[in-house]
Amino acid sequence: MAQVGKKSPRKSKPTYITSILMVGLVLLMLGLVGMIGLHFQSLSTLIKENVRVSLFLPDQMNEVEIMQLQKRLETESFVKYSEYTSKTQAKEDFLQLSGDEEDFEDLLGFNPLPASLNLYLTADYSHPDSLPGIRSLLSDKYSLDPDQVNINEELVSAINTNLGLIGLVLIAVALLLVVIAIVLIDSTVRLAMYSNRFLIKSMQLVGADRWFITKPYTLRGIFNGLVSGMLAVLALIGLFYAAQQQIPELVQLQNLPAWGGLFAAIIMLGILISWWSTHRAVTKYLKTKLDELY
Repeated sequence: MAQVGKKSPRKSKPTYITSILMVGLVLLMLGLVGMIGLHFQSLSTLIKENVRVSLFLPDQMNEVEIMQLQKRLETESFVKYSEYTSKTQAKEDFLQLSGDEEDFEDLLGFNPLPASLNLYLTADYSHPDSLPGIRSLLSDKYSLDPDQVNINEELVSAINTNLGLIGLVLIAVALLLVVIAIVLIDSTVRLAMYSNRFLIKSMQLVGADRWFITKPYTLRGIFNGLVSGMLAVLALIGLFYAAQQQIPELVQLQNLPAWGGLFAAIIMLGILISWWSTHRAVTKYLKTKLDELY
């Protein structure tokens, strides 16, 4: 009997290790979707903040007046930042974009392209519903003619529509993976507990109360969930670091507070599901008749 007792814990260790690795793998998959969601949110903000409103300035405005107007506009809540493009710079940009080597100013005798101020909107205002208000404010407060204000409303609408659809798809995939993760982790933990069903029943038969029996297994489940979550987090960090070496631009999408929240959620999910599944499994075997365990 002593020899059997000594071997039983050793036999259960590989099961626990397998359980930890399987749960960690499921949490890693869930974390990858969370990472994609976080990067999508950052990318969405970045895209929206590249939406610009172009103000075409009259030729009679001098540099001082333009700089004053620019400073005033940058105080508005809808402006992320602004860029000034002079008439000369506008001509150079046009020639570079068109690939035309002939200077049209030599042909016309003047530069027909106006100087402009490009206002890059904040993500909250890069929405079709906000654009009429921005146009009205520029007209009423800054006395800008509607013809001087260029807003590509169709582009803004298309960006918001497409980003919204992608966001809904990501949410649906994330919810589906959460359900799959719960089912897989629950099955994995219950399978790990299966090898201990006779030990659980034996303790009950010799008079141990339910709390005494369930406590060590529950604590073990919590510990296993914690280890699985931490392994998943470490794997996520390693994968992102490897991806960053291949795509350095990913650094711009980093959001450390959001990452911290995601990592904490993964670890907590691993702990909670492992605790719940372990408690369920032990309770099940306590209620099962001895003959049914075979």
